[in-house]
Amino acid sequence: IGECCGILGGGGGGGRAGSITDPAGLEGGGEKLGLAMEEEGYFAPLSDAEAVRAGSLMRVTSRQARVVHEMFKMESTEVNVKKLLESKAAAIGDTSGGVPIGEKIEKARKGCRLMMKKNLLKLHREELGALESKEARKTRLGELFDVTASRYRSILRIEPS
Repeated sequence: IGECCGILGGGGGGGRAGSITDPAGLEGGGEKLGLAMEEEGYFAPLSDAEAVRAGSLMRVTSRQARVVHEMFKMESTEVNVKKLLESKAAAIGDTSGGVPIGEKIEKARKGCRLMMKKNLLKLHREELGALESKEARKTRLGELFDVTASRYRSILRIEPS
């Protein structure tokens, strides 16, 4: 399990950020809030090799490993957002490292959203490629994302925000 979490935790680089007990890298108090998610590659989708390796270790398909990875990142994003909102800095409207808390939250959620959309684009390439216009593809990808994110939030018991 530890090896799987190393693969799934870092995304694209083998577990640089997060752990089983602290998936969002939040231990250590307010000064570390949000640092793990700001690391380069934190929201990188699993490579094919990483997905196959994680799937093999967990005895699931590579697609199921990607789903676990996406859910792990979504949950750690929301844990991080909750910690940021509960922090003293948010209470007084302070900034963290010169960046307003709201911008940090939006950046984290955007990173997670883009990672999931990249995976959906890869998974539904044929369906999306059959659509005639770029706007139609973008709309359909948005619909696929909404359904997927809703399903993940339901499983993880995350309230939509």
